[in-house]
Amino acid sequence: MKLIPSAAVIMLALTLAACGNTAPGPVVDPPGPAPVTLASLTLSGVSAPLPITGTAQLTVSAIGSDGQPYRGTPTFTSSDPNAVAVAADGSLTVKHLNLAPVTLTVTEAGKSATLQVTTFGLDAAGGTDPTQLDREVEVNSFFAATFRDANGNIAPTGTEAMIQGPADFNGGAPYTIRLKKNFSYIVGAPKFVAGQYTATATVGGQTFVRTFKMDGSTTLAIPKSIQLSATRTTYTATGTFPAGAVLADALLYSTESAAFEFTNDITQLPSTASWQTPLAAGNYGVSITAYSFDFDIKKSLPDQINVATYYGSAITVN
Repeated sequence: MKLIPSAAVIMLALTLAACGNTAPGPVVDPPGPAPVTLASLTLSGVSAPLPITGTAQLTVSAIGSDGQPYRGTPTFTSSDPNAVAVAADGSLTVKHLNLAPVTLTVTEAGKSATLQVTTFGLDAAGGTDPTQLDREVEVNSFFAATFRDANGNIAPTGTEAMIQGPADFNGGAPYTIRLKKNFSYIVGAPKFVAGQYTATATVGGQTFVRTFKMDGSTTLAIPKSIQLSATRTTYTATGTFPAGAVLADALLYSTESAAFEFTNDITQLPSTASWQTPLAAGNYGVSITAYSFDFDIKKSLPDQINVATYYGSAITVN
């Protein structure tokens, strides 16, 4: 008797044959962990005002998306490196007093964090002051100083800083500058002597000392390029600043009495403004001083400030 396979058997045979002829598919590895990214970044290490000439170390906390410390390379910057300089490793060097907070920033993997710091103490700087009276030019000294204590307080009224220079300066005697609210400065101090200077002031029973250098290799040109005209109520300054100068002011002094009047700070030319007190009619001498620093309270003192002074022709105010 002849056997005829059933339909079920035929289907099974075809299925087995098909399975036997199918090549194995590619092997797919399971998905790996997601790349770790920087999740948070904070900057710390300074919680109190820093003394001038002091040092400190910033601390960076970088946490990855896996909750573990993030391994990256932070970059540091300072909004005022002249006041507080920051190195590549986050170490700080306090160079000058800042009257406005300095912002330190760390940047890493597209994120940034900031920390504001302040400094305190006595700060001082100086430089050359070539002064021309008639045809003679004498190079005098210029001094500037400022002070804040650790709580941000200014020195009491009348506080003086004593400046001691090289043996040839001022006959070996100290020179005095009175500390004011922001910047104090003196034009026409004794004859310039290059070298190291020390400023000392006692405030609240604590003595503050600041050492600085004065270099005579650079000077500002005599500001003959600035002219001043005046009425009893207003003045106008015209001309150009000497190279390197960013500020000027002028003094009018009566040749007939003890009266005198200063202009406001002149930061651009030409410039017209009003006298704080109207002048009396008469003849006045004119003294114009140019400065390499603008004494903006948002800025710190530079290492050296050079000025130059010119005694020009007398003018008549009607």
